[in-house]
Amino acid sequence: MKKKFILTAILLSAGLYSCTNVTIADFTPYDIGNIMNYLLFSAEEEQPRELAVPVMTDLEMQEIYEEPVTADITAPPLITDAPPPQNITEPPPAAPAPPIATETVQAYIPSSAEERDDGRHAVVRTDSVFEDAPQIFSRVRFPENLRMTDTLKQAIRNLEPLSVKNFDGINFYIATTEPMLFTPQLGGGDLSDLRNYRSQLVQTACNVRLAVTQAPEDMLPDIEARVNAGNYVTDILCVPLEIQARLAEKGLLMNLRKIPFINLGADYYNKSAIEAASINNNAYAIVSDMLFNPNDIYAMFYNKDLIRRYDMDNPMDLYINNNWTYDNMLALSKSLNPDLNNIYALGTDSESSDIINGLFIASGNDYFTGVHVSGYPILNFNNNVTRSLIDALSNIFSQPEINFLESDEPRSREIFTGGNMLFTISKLDIIRSIAEIDFDWGILPAPTLGGTEIKSFVSKDSLGISILKGTPNTEISGLLTEALSVSSHKIFQETYIREQLMYTLRDVESVRVLNDILNNVTYNQYNIYGAIESVYGATAGALRYAANSRGTLENLYETGRNSLYGFLYASPSFNKIN
Repeated sequence: MKKKFILTAILLSAGLYSCTNVTIADFTPYDIGNIMNYLLFSAEEEQPRELAVPVMTDLEMQEIYEEPVTADITAPPLITDAPPPQNITEPPPAAPAPPIATETVQAYIPSSAEERDDGRHAVVRTDSVFEDAPQIFSRVRFPENLRMTDTLKQAIRNLEPLSVKNFDGINFYIATTEPMLFTPQLGGGDLSDLRNYRSQLVQTACNVRLAVTQAPEDMLPDIEARVNAGNYVTDILCVPLEIQARLAEKGLLMNLRKIPFINLGADYYNKSAIEAASINNNAYAIVSDMLFNPNDIYAMFYNKDLIRRYDMDNPMDLYINNNWTYDNMLALSKSLNPDLNNIYALGTDSESSDIINGLFIASGNDYFTGVHVSGYPILNFNNNVTRSLIDALSNIFSQPEINFLESDEPRSREIFTGGNMLFTISKLDIIRSIAEIDFDWGILPAPTLGGTEIKSFVSKDSLGISILKGTPNTEISGLLTEALSVSSHKIFQETYIREQLMYTLRDVESVRVLNDILNNVTYNQYNIYGAIESVYGATAGALRYAANSRGTLENLYETGRNSLYGFLYASPSFNKIN
């Protein structure tokens, strides 16, 4: 057993080194020695691991947490993207009424990699694994099953300046549809436990208590009524972007560019999301590393056994050589002609606006270019790139005998996992069901039109961060948004890649591709505001109808543009700087 893991470590290390595009900078701080060390440790599960310091008992941890957490460390002034706070009000009352007033502490639902629970839920002090940890974090509980990597150390250091503010232990309310992103219980797997640790760090830095409430699916009427009545609801809202689009349309969100302490120029905020959210200098939703959730990200999966059976070109080689294009993907699909009745080339949903918009993102095109003198973005995607994409999609959608095009995604996954589909476009959560499957598979980004730079895309369920109008203390809303974001920078992605490397992905190339996908998640105006009918019709809606031969792009484009500009000029939320 041990010899097998040592051999695997050597092979993986050699493979990673040989991948020309995988560098230490690209692959975060996992150098080859760390990977081998992790594998060797996994091979010795039968031997108890000796800790550098004694495991802390529950009583000892209780004694630590009964002591008041104070911020007695000074720090340099914060550099923010917003003006300094003006007329900051007192913190909100200790017991406001969120959309659902019952606090939830929801255990994370583990993925296949995380289901390997070996019972090691012990904790140690942070300074026992990070000798130079900032003093304020030295006694924070660190789950012993995690690894204190260089990336995590840097995130902790970057959080320290925010400890200059002390909020005296008040509740900081987060209303969200995904409580597991903030307050999971220990024992749900490395990714979940890291989220737990991150939240402890933030609570310690700012001396607050994260009070996470479950936002219901039908929250819109409740939130609208409360905000319009002047009631306090929550400090930040972390819900699907389509919900935030509806709230923005109704004028219920604050312009995040005017919230103190949020540094929108920082790397832990997704730049494409900020650009897409900005209309007339209003940005009502942002995306940061605190919301990292791989199950919202799309990729393309392929059956390597079918590639070998029909002696096709290896699509991974095409990707490595910047030739992973629609033309080459369709050429591979033609090799399946002998078995058309039993095997599909591609499984996707031709009616899914998310996927069609995502393929538009992957093509390297943009819906808008520049900014009009009035402050509105200029709709400008009626071009050769878009026409080439529509031609490629129409070619795929017009061949149902070759491609599985039903909107039943579980059925598409079933066909792929049964070994009867060459390619499928799916979210990364499919890895859970194919981790132990009996045929060889790999992962790719969506194809491009001409070898353009990779851009990956997300589902409509992906979350954003917003702040409701009437929130009484924008200082704490901004500071805690910044704290949660800076302390999350790259750490979840790093842990997720390591788990997939150890437990699920079957080749080094797919590890590299997964890293590329996660590093290039891209948003556009449809992602942010697509729930608004005029935005949808002028963006992904026009593409969807054109690709499915329900109208020419030119007519759909002109109709959508007129509707969109009419909406923008008439909308109180978008026609002025708030």
